[in-house]
Amino acid sequence: MIEIFQIFLQILIILIFCYFPQSYLNFFNIGQQSVIERISLGSIINIFTLLLLSFINQKNFDLIFIILSIIFCINLFFLIIENWKSKLLDAKLIFLLIFVVVFSFDLANNFKLGWDAQNFWILKTLNFFQEGDVYNLVNFSQQEYPHLGSFIWAIYAKISFLEYEYLGRIFYIFFFCLAIFSIAELLYFNYVYKILFSSVIIILTYNIHLFNGYQEILIFSIFTLFSKYFYLIIKDNANKSFISFCGVIIFLLLSNSIWIKNEAIFFSLIFLFLILILPKKKFLFKLGILSPFVLVVILKFIIFKKIGINTSLVQSNFDYNSILHLGNFFTLDRVSVVFLYFSFGIISNLIYIISIFLMLFMFFYGGNKTNLSNYYISLVLNFLSILSFYIFTPHPLEWQLKESIERVLFEVMGVYIIPIIIFINVYSKKIFKIQ
Repeated sequence: MIEIFQIFLQILIILIFCYFPQSYLNFFNIGQQSVIERISLGSIINIFTLLLLSFINQKNFDLIFIILSIIFCINLFFLIIENWKSKLLDAKLIFLLIFVVVFSFDLANNFKLGWDAQNFWILKTLNFFQEGDVYNLVNFSQQEYPHLGSFIWAIYAKISFLEYEYLGRIFYIFFFCLAIFSIAELLYFNYVYKILFSSVIIILTYNIHLFNGYQEILIFSIFTLFSKYFYLIIKDNANKSFISFCGVIIFLLLSNSIWIKNEAIFFSLIFLFLILILPKKKFLFKLGILSPFVLVVILKFIIFKKIGINTSLVQSNFDYNSILHLGNFFTLDRVSVVFLYFSFGIISNLIYIISIFLMLFMFFYGGNKTNLSNYYISLVLNFLSILSFYIFTPHPLEWQLKESIERVLFEVMGVYIIPIIIFINVYSKKIFKIQ
């Protein structure tokens, strides 16, 4: 009974930590946002805040909890002040919390950790949970793996009363569901259809295996939110202040991602390329996103070097000898195996099947109603990047493909929810007679 109460309390604590006051948005001349929008913004800033706090050394570890306590109290104050006369628990938030509660109980009944989680991520998590710091990571295997996901896991487990490790992973569930409900806000229909759409996407994508300590679920959620703000900046009717605001959020999202998984650097560069080739955006806007991101990447390597962590993106995947003989990786058998498992990975992630089908439909029959060129380009570049990860790996190929191809494909899948939303916005009224 105590554990059940703790799960509900943990969700409430995460909700408060992720609340973003409308008062802050008013300061930046951003209009009234829904509760879902504010919580999704708060979750992005919460992750970035935890990234900054993760570099506090062990001697000042209590400072982390002092800062988090202040943030919690401020958010709770604004949550009460801004919503005590209105409906905080609107229908979308209620359904979001229902999904989080159900999946949290599912997690509580499945104490399994995945292979990567058992061997790498949980060890980093325990380091932070036991009040170790980022400087201790030099003593761990796969030290070049980023630490932010493990730090989030540890912090949310630590602030729970029972201090069970899986309670920290409830944040992963919350962020996953929140990202999907947030992107559903782009639909041009009322809250009933938004809830229905979110529910369908969540059911199609949910797999308890993804929450077994794997970090891909965080990357999926981050890139799903990125796709939302990318979509907003390319809309012709967006005002300049809002576009600048979205640019800041995109920078935070991409910056967060590279501290969670190394391959996120490659995906982030692809997404930045899409921003750079936008025809109607000023060069200063593009530079304003690209330059800070490049500085964060450089800063990451400098920090790792200073700590003594290997700065290779994947230390065990490539050595000097393998780079000199990259041509040896292009054999018919090897490429065939990669494409076979890649195809299985696509089929396993149904959103890809739906999205690609609708993208092809709109390409041939959409006319001037839709312009999905950015999504065609990103799909090709992301797929080529993922294929290259496996073609050039010196590890046992089939084992690595079986273990990870579905999860790596899952990381960027959220971006392709947008073409589904575009199709619904453009064609659903004609097809389904929705008013």
